[in-house]
Amino acid sequence: MCRDAINRVSTQNLFCSPHVSRLTKLSSLTTHNSQLTIFASRLTSHEISQFTAHNSHRLKFNLLLPILFIAQVLSSQSLPVKSKDLKTLYGYMAGEFSSGAQATADSAFFHVMLRMVPIWKKSKDGYWLYVEQSIANAQDKPYRQRVYHLSLEDDTTIVSQVYEIKNPLQYTGAWKDQTKLEGLSKDSLINRQGCGIYLHKQGCLSFFEGSTKDQQCLSAMRGAAYATSEVTIFPDKVLSWDRGWDAKGVQVWGAVKSGYVFVKTETYKL
Repeated sequence: MCRDAINRVSTQNLFCSPHVSRLTKLSSLTTHNSQLTIFASRLTSHEISQFTAHNSHRLKFNLLLPILFIAQVLSSQSLPVKSKDLKTLYGYMAGEFSSGAQATADSAFFHVMLRMVPIWKKSKDGYWLYVEQSIANAQDKPYRQRVYHLSLEDDTTIVSQVYEIKNPLQYTGAWKDQTKLEGLSKDSLINRQGCGIYLHKQGCLSFFEGSTKDQQCLSAMRGAAYATSEVTIFPDKVLSWDRGWDAKGVQVWGAVKSGYVFVKTETYKL
């Protein structure tokens, strides 16, 4: 039912009230199912009421109703998560992703390659991924190398803990030559305290959405005081919005319009 409702919605003629700050990006959304779903899932009940009051005279009833239906369904309490959901998320994340389509459509975004390679498959404390990000035309020079550790935090939360790697350059290209990972051990990791992503299973579409907590992820990059990450993970794509903020809460790095859309181009064996 959720999917049918989403497929009936077009956002082509939608406009946001200037009084509803979190809805200001609605007019920039396309009819892409995942984008509409994310928009709807972030509305609170109060915002739904405001949206209805300010826009009902501009929208045809058959367009407004499905949007509000989606919002009300997806803004409900996060679903319970179990070990099978943890493995499902692991499968969603393992693979090669590209933001090429987004970069082609909007020059504000770079063409970035994201690879997440399963490692330490026999580990009993959750799932581990070696992560490498690079600009598409400089894949031999990654700008980010990390290890993610997925585990159950509580009965509705999965945490993706983020680790830096000591001497990361020796692992460059490990997504295509996994023998490079043989020397990678947990002793090689540096826990990025406060930078874990807390993910929740959402709605009948079975995707996962989450973020860092408050201002806990400290960062000194480009004058930042802290960083935030918002992530939504679908079976076929990852939406990621990383931003750095100074002590006054002014953004100093990261995408401005919205997050990056990484489309899955290859699934790695678990």
